[in-house]
Formats: sequence, structure tokens, C-alpha cells
Amino acid sequence: MKPDSSRAGRDPIERAHLKDPRDASHVMHRYAPGEDLTSLLRRFWVPVWSVPPHQAAPQKVLQYPVCLVVISHDYARFYGVTAGASTVDLSGSGWAFGTMLQPAAGRMLWQRPVSELTDRHVTIDDVPGLAGAEV
Repeated sequence: MKPDSSRAGRDPIERAHLKDPRDASHVMHRYAPGEDLTSLLRRFWVPVWSVPPHQAAPQKVLQYPVCLVVISHDYARFYGVTAGASTVDLSGSGWAFGTMLQPAAGRMLWQRPVSELTDRHVTIDDVPGLAGAEV
């Protein structure tokens, strides 16, 4: 599906987040990459959340079988493929910037079999194909 051009490349479809429609804890913005990046990137996403003090908002995600790069206000990580669904508990207020890679792009950046990263992540400083400190 092509992004809605009236929304400047924004992709409004919720594909992987298994969100309860009553959950107002966060908003998710998705963006298609520019044509020059589509061979490496599938999409960008930016979640922004605000959860009342002393509460958590569990977010269930059915992962695509690809690697991710996620940068937030307090971490920068490279994620391997997650088998099945995962849950992330949101708390407080925050944001993240995520990049969903194309299937072979994770191997290119990790420079080893990405099966080493199944169900886990590393800091982007540990990824040979990324300039972690610069990112």
C-alpha cells in the first residue's frame, strides 16, 4: 500500500501493534522511507507516550521477521528478529524513533548471521555496520 500523499509520506496503518482501541497511552506515527532507501528500509515509526504516574501500559507487538534500529530518549539499540509476539511496558512519558529494516539489511549491518540476535538486542555501538556514536 502506498502512503497517503496528503499526509506527507505518513503511513497510518497499524500493522504490527496489537493495540486495544481504548488504550490512549500512546500514538504511533509511521513513515515510508524515501525511494533511495527502500532497498534497505521498510519504514520508520515514532511512538510518543504518556502514562500516568505509577502505571504501566503494556504494548503487544507481533514482530515482522526483520531487524530493527530503535533510538529513544535513553537508549539506542539494534534488535534481532523476535520470535512471535513481544510485550513492551510503557511508563512515564517518552518517545522513540524506530527503523524497520528490509530482510537482508540486518545481516549487512551486523556483518554476521542475524540468528545470533534472535530474541535479543545489542547497543548500536556493538553493530559493525553502524556508526553508533555518530547516530
